[in-house]
Amino acid sequence: MNFLQSFSVSRARQGGFSLVEILAGMLIALIGILVMTKVFSDSESAKRSVSSGGDAQANGGIASYTLGRELRFAGYGLNGKEALGCHLKIHNEAGAVKDFEIDNFAPLTVFPAGQDAFLAVGVKLPAADADTDMVMVAYGSADIMAEPVGFNDQTANPDASKVGYGVQSRGSFTVGDVVLAAESGKNCALFQVTSLPGAADYCGVTDEGNSGVVRFSNGSFKNPYAATSCDSQVSDFNSDKALQTYSANGNVAKLYNLGRGLNIHVYAVRNGSLTSCDVMAMDCTKEASWIQIAPNIVNLQVRMGYDTTAVPDGAVDVFWNPWQKDGESKSFNAFPDELDGKTAACRASRVSAVRIGLVARSNQFEKDIVTGTDAGAADALKERGGIPSWQKNPLDAAADPEHEVFALGDPEKDPAAKNWQNYRYRLFETILPLRNMVWKGPDSGC
Repeated sequence: MNFLQSFSVSRARQGGFSLVEILAGMLIALIGILVMTKVFSDSESAKRSVSSGGDAQANGGIASYTLGRELRFAGYGLNGKEALGCHLKIHNEAGAVKDFEIDNFAPLTVFPAGQDAFLAVGVKLPAADADTDMVMVAYGSADIMAEPVGFNDQTANPDASKVGYGVQSRGSFTVGDVVLAAESGKNCALFQVTSLPGAADYCGVTDEGNSGVVRFSNGSFKNPYAATSCDSQVSDFNSDKALQTYSANGNVAKLYNLGRGLNIHVYAVRNGSLTSCDVMAMDCTKEASWIQIAPNIVNLQVRMGYDTTAVPDGAVDVFWNPWQKDGESKSFNAFPDELDGKTAACRASRVSAVRIGLVARSNQFEKDIVTGTDAGAADALKERGGIPSWQKNPLDAAADPEHEVFALGDPEKDPAAKNWQNYRYRLFETILPLRNMVWKGPDSGC
């Protein structure tokens, strides 16, 4: 074999891809990578959307459950006509605000959006997010809800350690119980039972005196409800200041046993979260005192269900929006026209249910707009559960420019609200009977 023949054989054995073939292969590979990336991106986007919807569902569920549970407690131990709508004076030595007064005290109070919320005389709560309501719930903590007990005022006794009330029956009272004293037409006040004269109490202490008297001195006593049972302590609720006086005979004043204490909790949407404050333990005038219940909650609407019939039958006739009344300024004291001329106690007794609408927002920011502003998009939003059924079109300010626009976040406090159309929403809407008010039944005098 000569040299030329050897060379040609060597070249034949060195076969491979040409440059054109390599470029074509790279193009096919790139197209495949693009397809796989697109599929993966779409899958991840769908996954995130579904996951964020689950987050909104979970947050909204927690918020609605917590609020619903509290609302069902409303009025427990406080549903008598003497206590409803009274002007409540509270002294709480352990509280951040030691002395305050709540006007028109009721199991349920709604502070409508845009209205300054005054917890008590001169005690203003921090504002909630724009276009969201705030609600206050009050209830007792007794193990068993007993009927209010009639009493006669004995506080004129010059011995401050012997102040007390002569009651019809002491069977439902225990040393350490917090009680609400009330009489129609007078202020109501909070006290703590410090002794039951004439018999040994749970802690083995015997106090001499009339066995028909409940005492509430401001001295030390052994409290069975203390952290270490029967610790000696001074009541936080019994002030050494002048006490409210009640009728000295006839048992027309009533004592309401609240057990371990009175619960007053306020709920508000603030900075895109449902928050709560315990009035009896915290200084609710400071935003730092409010704790977060659930994040990504952008709206809360509350309507009280009133019985407006001339002779009350206990059935809800109207869910009242307390935004305004007959063109007057917004006020949480507003009520249906049918109840004009009724006392505050009567109006409070007419509320037996509450309707709430709560909107949760997803965590996921969508690059495309998923919540539109045109009429069709608003209808679709309503169908998807982003608007309470009783609301007008929230995206159409012309429908009711002053107070029926249902906001989906407060841009001043919540950065995500500036791009609110790029998020998905879930609505939680329900009607809750105020069972303690229902069990009480309608007051015939109202």
